[in-house]
Amino acid sequence: MNLAHADKFVADNVGDIVDALASVCSTLPPIMLVGATCRDALHIGQGHAFQLRGTDDLDLALAVAGLDQFEQLRSNFPRLRSGAGQVRHQIAGAAVDLVPFGPGVEEPDGLVTAQETMSVFGFQDALASSRPVVLKSGTVVHLPSVAGYTLLKLKAWADRSAFHQYKDGGDLACAMFWYQNDPNVTERLYVEPHAIGHLVAADTDPNVAAVRLLVDDALRLLPADRRTELRSTWDRLPGGDASLARHLSNNLLNPWPKGTDAPTRLAAYSSAVRNVIAAA
Repeated sequence: MNLAHADKFVADNVGDIVDALASVCSTLPPIMLVGATCRDALHIGQGHAFQLRGTDDLDLALAVAGLDQFEQLRSNFPRLRSGAGQVRHQIAGAAVDLVPFGPGVEEPDGLVTAQETMSVFGFQDALASSRPVVLKSGTVVHLPSVAGYTLLKLKAWADRSAFHQYKDGGDLACAMFWYQNDPNVTERLYVEPHAIGHLVAADTDPNVAAVRLLVDDALRLLPADRRTELRSTWDRLPGGDASLARHLSNNLLNPWPKGTDAPTRLAAYSSAVRNVIAAA
C-alpha cells in the first residue's frame, strides 16, 4: 500500500477542480472521485507504478441535498458537449463529468433523474466506505475503497454490457489484479473464516479465491435488498460468464493471464464473480 502517493495523485489531478467547486458554494457537498481517475489513484495506492489504460475522463460524484443544489453549483461552469452527447463542465481548465447522488436526489434509490435518468447504484455505499483525502486548501475529496470501486464496476458492467459496451471488464480486471497481489488479502485468505471459505470454494487456488473475496467484500457494502437487486440484474445478463471472461483481458497488467491458458484462467475468474453474486 502506498497511500501517500495515492493522495498526491488525487491532489495533483483534482485538487484545483474541487477547490473551484468549493469557491462557488457556501457548503460544499461531499465529493467522491469515481471513474478512470479513481481507478488510477487506487492502482497507485496499491503500490503499482505502471500505467493503465489512458483516458482523459475525470468524474466526480456529488452527494447533494437536492437537484436544486446540484443545478446551482454546476451553473457556475461552462458546459461542454462531447460527440456522444455527453455533457461535461469546464472546471479549472479540465473537462469534468459531475454526477449527483444521495437520498435527496435518488428516486427510487440508485436512480437520479436530472436532464436524463442515470444509475448511481451503490454510490452511497461506496461513499460510506471511502477514505477522505484532505487537500492543501483543507477541502476533502473521498476516494472509494477497492471494494467500493468494484461495487460500482459490477453494476456498470451489468448495465452497459447489455448494450455491448464492455470497457468495465478491463476495470474489473484491475481490481482483481490488486486483490491478487495484495499481501493483506493473501493473509486474510488463510486467517479470516469467511475468506478461508472462499479459498476452499476455489479449490485452494489463491487467485480465484482473491476474486471471490473481492466480490464478497463489495457485496458486503450493500444492504440485503440492494444485493438482491444486483443479483437479479446479473441473472438477466446475456452471454453469461463467457462475455465477462472475454473482456477481462488486460495486456497492461502483469502478472495477468496471457497466452494459451488465458481463456481458461479468465473463465475461472468470471465464474467466481457470478458464483459469489448468485449466493448473495
